[in-house]
Amino acid sequence: MTQFSYTVTPSISEDPVTGEQTYNVMDATVESSAYKEEINAANNRGELQEQTIEEGTEVVETITPIDEADATFLTDTIFGGLDNYRAQLQWAGENLTQEDIEEYDNAVETGDIMTCKHYMEQLSAKYAEAQQFETDTNNWKEYFYNNVASEEEYSQIQEWANNNLEPQEIEVMNQLVENEDYAEFEHLIKNIQRNMELMNNV
Repeated sequence: MTQFSYTVTPSISEDPVTGEQTYNVMDATVESSAYKEEINAANNRGELQEQTIEEGTEVVETITPIDEADATFLTDTIFGGLDNYRAQLQWAGENLTQEDIEEYDNAVETGDIMTCKHYMEQLSAKYAEAQQFETDTNNWKEYFYNNVASEEEYSQIQEWANNNLEPQEIEVMNQLVENEDYAEFEHLIKNIQRNMELMNNV
């Protein structure tokens, strides 16, 4: 285990009855430390132990470095195994911003098990959300092609829209899909289909 110390200017609360002041390390300002970024990150996540301290007192916290057993435990419990972890890392590399990737890498490189756990859980949640979105989208596409317009018919609708609708109207169509407003999109497509039929009958 690695211990580090830092000096804080804690928040101050006053008992309304006794007037006693309490210096609280939560929401404290780190004055100086080689671990300043790690301490601030832990404090923002609420991981520093709440305690009563005097202003300017040196506070000692402990980082527990992650070892192979910890890493196996985290990948198993959070990701369901190493293969799933690797798959999610690959997904992250293809879908997250460079800033998010660097933040994750830096967090894991601290070697602190609680920091690793926090960022691994965030990664897993983002991946699960993306997979659910893909599932919902695929399910909707299947419904759409079976009940509203086939893929060939939808291609014809898109061609007709490009030739007959204003650019802002096409943008509305695209926005409906991006916002997953599938019911309104279906309603719009059916209106276009009716207009296409009317024009073909003229």
